[in-house]
Amino acid sequence: MEIAQLHSMSSCGTHLIQDLYSAVGVIRLHDPVFMLQAMYLSRSSFSEPCRMLSFENQTVEQTLLNLAEKIGIKLPANFSEDTACYEYFKKSLDALGHERFMISHIYALSHSRTLNRADGTKIVWSKDDRDNLQAFLEGAIEYCGIKYRQIAVVRNPVDNFLSQVERKAGKSYCEREVVNEINEFYLLVAEKQKQLKIPVIKYDDLCKANFTEKKKILAKLTFTQAEIDKLNMSMIHGGSYEKWKLYPPKQVLRLKESLKEPMELFGYEVHPHFGVTGYISRFSIYYRKYKTEFDVINRILSGDFSSDSAFSRHYRSLPARIWFRIRIMFPRARKNLFQYYQTHKLGHDPSIPSLYSSVLRQLRSLLSNR
Repeated sequence: MEIAQLHSMSSCGTHLIQDLYSAVGVIRLHDPVFMLQAMYLSRSSFSEPCRMLSFENQTVEQTLLNLAEKIGIKLPANFSEDTACYEYFKKSLDALGHERFMISHIYALSHSRTLNRADGTKIVWSKDDRDNLQAFLEGAIEYCGIKYRQIAVVRNPVDNFLSQVERKAGKSYCEREVVNEINEFYLLVAEKQKQLKIPVIKYDDLCKANFTEKKKILAKLTFTQAEIDKLNMSMIHGGSYEKWKLYPPKQVLRLKESLKEPMELFGYEVHPHFGVTGYISRFSIYYRKYKTEFDVINRILSGDFSSDSAFSRHYRSLPARIWFRIRIMFPRARKNLFQYYQTHKLGHDPSIPSLYSSVLRQLRSLLSNR
């Protein structure tokens, strides 16, 4: 059995890597890792509010019971000792019946976080909690005798910030907290790279790479040569890097200063252009972005589902959404879209969001960037 732990954070290229792993049959590990986190929390408090993202409005006890029901394995009588927790983790993996797993997008393993509860109170997951949980996880993996690898994926920190903010369009967020999370994550990766020599993949490099270079980068992500040959490289496209060129130069310069340390650690730079040069630069980025979106839409609606993840994973721009609605006016395109959902998105709702909602979201995004 093998586990690859992907150190990453939101809007860092994680979803692309997850899709690549999924395409070769590697299972993403969720609940057993969450259960270890809940067991860790139970040692300091059993009845207090849970400090886990998505579980913060219930107690640690409720979280343990809910996860145990979901996993389908009865909780041990005593999980205050490591061995009992590790044995539970082993049983959870055995019950899944797979040989290869990937751990990714578990925020608790990446940085500290302040959670806002429904009643207005705040609870804190600290850096010490993060590091202790990571050690707890590694202890469980070692106990199971599993082949274990750690890999990290990073992205230009300014692009990382801007992409996260785009996803929060219309919602409140604290810029200082987002900046802090990014700084903590990149410092963590730099430390792991220095101490453990873990491979660090740059999302930007993967997007820009030619076919040969892509294969070399995928090899660092523990893909075998046979798996690389099996992958459809159209899943990897260059429509989402250098996002900072689309934003006001003054905002980019301010973010550059706030994220100075992680940018220096991984050799990232931003040089925003003003005036006519800036407009030309933005035009080239928009052209690349729209071309990628239009190409993917055309392929899906023509019956070529090889770019599946690029179609479903990304939030499409307003021009792309308008083009999509024009295309699905024709019977053949609608038929292919329906077949796409039947064969590739089982259980998903094939209904199309209204054009009104698309315009509204676009306006919110624009206003939040002012």
